[in-house]
Amino acid sequence: MSLLYTENYLFVLSIPEHCNILATSSKYYSNISNPEEPNRSLQQPSSSVRSSDTSGVGEGGHEWNKRAYLSDQKKPFDHLKPKAILRSTTRVVFVQLAGMVSTAISDQLHEDLERERKVRDGLLSPEEAEREYEEQDWVSLEKGMQCIQEFPNRCLTALLRFHATTLVMRWYEHMALSIFSIRMVDKLTKDPYLSAKRKYLRNDRDKIKSGKQMLSTALYSSAIAILSDITVQQAILTVGYALYYYRHRTSVKINQRKNKGHTNEVCAASVTNLGGGFLLKFIFDSSSLLVSRTIEWIASSVGASLGTMIFPGWGTVAVSQIFDGVVLSLYDVEIPA
Repeated sequence: MSLLYTENYLFVLSIPEHCNILATSSKYYSNISNPEEPNRSLQQPSSSVRSSDTSGVGEGGHEWNKRAYLSDQKKPFDHLKPKAILRSTTRVVFVQLAGMVSTAISDQLHEDLERERKVRDGLLSPEEAEREYEEQDWVSLEKGMQCIQEFPNRCLTALLRFHATTLVMRWYEHMALSIFSIRMVDKLTKDPYLSAKRKYLRNDRDKIKSGKQMLSTALYSSAIAILSDITVQQAILTVGYALYYYRHRTSVKINQRKNKGHTNEVCAASVTNLGGGFLLKFIFDSSSLLVSRTIEWIASSVGASLGTMIFPGWGTVAVSQIFDGVVLSLYDVEIPA
């Protein structure tokens, strides 16, 4: 256990009035020989503090492992270990490659359908369509070469954004320990894969019931991740618009200094109009970011629920990622270059 993680845990135990461990589970006292001495129980290892909804025997007599609160919580810098970096890098590369390929195929299909429509409507002859198709092949080849050249930068940007989001997420989890009870923080830091497996065993291998329970679990467990993503994206959006506004403001002033016919009042009015337009666009994109991430949060949770009904564990993660990707592909906020 890392020093930071240990300090977090001890910090929570040092303020029992705010984060009352004993109040988080009604079954906790059954594990204590003398319930009138709770301070002695706090000195025990964290494994003695069990989550009330993850221990016991299922409806059909199936037993599952008892789980301590915060047992699913990741350590602050686990994502920077070599194995985790290799896994995250591989995932980012495949996601970026799949996005690039799907975009190219979509553009090609759109152009082919548009060309066939023109031929069908008599706006384009078959010979002209064939010539346009050959010319379009060269254009597509040039776009493909450009995408290949930009691919490393896209992967690097996505990887840095992933690690930044993960660091912010760990910081939010650390702050949540000083705000909410341990039971609430446990809900916010549950691993969907492991939680789906546990629910599947607890419900006597009833996939439907487990899937219904996973909806609320996924909503809780992905809340901090979505909030972290919004934080990082909003920071990037703010910096992007600030730099964009600064460059255009500088360009306007330089051009108007060269043109001696414009007065200072005209220059000031141009800069004011420019700032007003940027501010409206920034507010619109920020609102769109919030709405899209909220829809993504709900869609991924629904996907986790449906995935659990199909195959608890891997199905939970896979269907959740599919629903998440569909929402992102439908709409995402573009940052000005």
